[in-house]
Amino acid sequence: MHRVRPGSHTVGLFADLRLWWPMALALCLSVILAGSSALSPGAFSIVLVAAWSACIAVINSNCTRRRLTKAAWLMGLAIAAIPLAQMIPIPLRAAGALAGQAPLLNAASFLQVNNWHPLTLDVESTWHSFLLASGYVAVFWGAATLSQNGRVGLIYLVLALAMAGLLFGFAQMVHPDSRFYLQPDAVPGTLTGFFGNRNHEADLLVIAAGLAVALAGASPARLERLTLYALAIVFAAGVIATRSRAGILLLFVLAGMLLLQRSGSRKAALLSAGAVFSALLALMLFTPVGHMSFLRFLGEGGSFDRILIWRESLVALREVFPVGSGAGTFAQAYASVEALEDVSGVFINHAHSEVLQVPIELGLPGVMLVGGALISLAIRFVQLGRQGEKLAQAVLCCLAVPILHSLVDYPLRDFAIGSVACLLLSFAFASRSSVNVPRPVTRHPSPQTAIKATAIYKPRFWLTAAGLLLVALVAQTGVADILVGGGRPALALRITPLSSRAHLARAQQLIGDGEWAGEATYHAQRALWLNTYSARAWALIGYSALQRGDIARADSAFLSAARLGWRDEAVQQYVFRRAVETGSAETAARAADALLRRNAASSQTVMDQVINLLPDAGFRDEIAIRLAESPSWKSIFLARLNPENQARAAAQIELFRALARHKVPLAVPDALGYLERSNASGALPTVLDAWRLMHGAKAGDPQLSAIDGAFQFNDRSLFPFGWLPRDGRLAQVVALSPGSHSLTLTSPDRQKDSDGHASPRLDISCGERGKGASVAGIQAAKIDGKQAIRGTITIPPKRCALQILSIGPATEIR
Repeated sequence: MHRVRPGSHTVGLFADLRLWWPMALALCLSVILAGSSALSPGAFSIVLVAAWSACIAVINSNCTRRRLTKAAWLMGLAIAAIPLAQMIPIPLRAAGALAGQAPLLNAASFLQVNNWHPLTLDVESTWHSFLLASGYVAVFWGAATLSQNGRVGLIYLVLALAMAGLLFGFAQMVHPDSRFYLQPDAVPGTLTGFFGNRNHEADLLVIAAGLAVALAGASPARLERLTLYALAIVFAAGVIATRSRAGILLLFVLAGMLLLQRSGSRKAALLSAGAVFSALLALMLFTPVGHMSFLRFLGEGGSFDRILIWRESLVALREVFPVGSGAGTFAQAYASVEALEDVSGVFINHAHSEVLQVPIELGLPGVMLVGGALISLAIRFVQLGRQGEKLAQAVLCCLAVPILHSLVDYPLRDFAIGSVACLLLSFAFASRSSVNVPRPVTRHPSPQTAIKATAIYKPRFWLTAAGLLLVALVAQTGVADILVGGGRPALALRITPLSSRAHLARAQQLIGDGEWAGEATYHAQRALWLNTYSARAWALIGYSALQRGDIARADSAFLSAARLGWRDEAVQQYVFRRAVETGSAETAARAADALLRRNAASSQTVMDQVINLLPDAGFRDEIAIRLAESPSWKSIFLARLNPENQARAAAQIELFRALARHKVPLAVPDALGYLERSNASGALPTVLDAWRLMHGAKAGDPQLSAIDGAFQFNDRSLFPFGWLPRDGRLAQVVALSPGSHSLTLTSPDRQKDSDGHASPRLDISCGERGKGASVAGIQAAKIDGKQAIRGTITIPPKRCALQILSIGPATEIR
């Protein structure tokens, strides 16, 4: 064994290479393949098998007699204990007495079962979370078993991986296409490295910068220190290149923490922190990439979206606390309480804050676990400082990066970041001895000693047995998931009969083949019992009831599915159809809104059905209420309106009037687009005739054939195509025939010019194409005691079928 000089970690770095390389391989696979919170079945199996294989290899190596500390044992067991405990079955009556179990009780009542059920509402998601947590434990225990040299070697490996990811990210920026992105959820054109999220790439770079500084401070070689400091600067520049706001802030925070940790003088630490802060700020302000990153702090969107997610997450928390919905079930718990107004095509799979997601999934036990872990970590940080373990203390400062980021994101749910964090955590709870010395064995042991020396009494025996079992379970789960994704759920059920996804896929497969009864119903019911959050399982049960002609049971199943959220398309389509059949206008409008919010561009059939239902006054008013919330599909829907007959034209005009009553008047571009489409299809006379039928007083007006001649402004009733805000003025879409028209306008606000006459600004243009019409002969007048003006409007004979009349504020047509 090579001797290690005090403060040096490169001499003898790979002295125990037989222990180092399995953990190094596992860490490489984790960072490269597991940079997303939504792992593919293949990546899931590979990284977990690699982690546990490395842990078993390190613990059972003949080169070491090192033992895990009690704190390391407890920390590792606690990480995996809660998900495992949530899968222990309990009596249904006991589960029903707990908060958040309404989906379970509803499923039990519908299926008429009284079996025992785990606390988690989705057994398979919690099982996957348990296996993933066990992978964290394997990395932690394996790294904690290594010598100090072995752990430092893994730190150098993290620096190498961070540099490789940064170079990969620069290639992504130069060639922003999918071939340089390893994760399917990555956004092209952003620097994400091996990750699917640039914020998590920034986390790794911040950690790497901090580790480089920590290693430089522990190295006596000048060249090595300069090289590590240069690497830290490169990593800091990479953080800014990601344009991650959280990453940039954490870079400042970590720099300050390391300076305070290393400096013996508070004054020197503050001066150093100020110098680093100034340098990084200059880098942000005076480089192109840094300037773009700084502008993101002033932008909108990301934080606002998080506020919406946090608001809905608080609603979910009130529903399931203190028991929790089950590890890995946040997405379903969130969808079950998500407001219709917040539904979009974006699927919310995390709370973007562990402060909310941990209590939602793990309940009060999870909060106590996290709180206890943070307290023990803080205590250990202080102890390391008193023991003079500056390197381990600096490494724990780097561990603060993903912990702090977890307040507003979910970096530790990426196995790549989580495995690096477990490596850093091992510095706090590993044995203090760094030399592997075998224990002496007596020549003539006593019988009691001989019995205790057998393998079955050694912790490593049980750890190895548990690790091998977990490797087998991970392989079994991964193969089953791959089979389900490959369309072979029947074979997957032979491997894992408790897979709700396999049962669900098998039921859908049987229904697709026309086999509605018997086996399909069984698989759908099993899927629902294993995942009581599954709206699709409810839908399949409803379809099977429809095949048997049991409409009441089908309606009950689909309504139960609808209570679990707005996002299942099959459920909302059924609810929409049944609501139309039964005349429930509000339910039909809300279901249509949910369908269109998910993907308005591909929901043409639903949109056409909504347009066809507009003649129904009740449904039209409810759709106006949904449109008043300004959903994403509003502009697409308005662009599809095109009257084909007088009745349809009248219904659409009434929709515009209903929108105006809800304080959402039709904007000039929307109104102009509607009239231009009507004019192009020859339906403009139909629109005008429909309007005149509803406003008989304006029928036959030879001077002004405005679409809405009776529009009123301010606190009076609003009609469509009336005076609307446009470029700081008021505008109205009109359809005047070619020639001259007289116009009289009064001014309620009594705006006056220097001569005491009303002087509203008046203009007219041919649609959005610019001016072509003209206003002339404006004269002041007094009508019914009000100041007014009169003028003549001239419309050219060509390319001016529709006009936009603009005027100063607070005016009305006489």
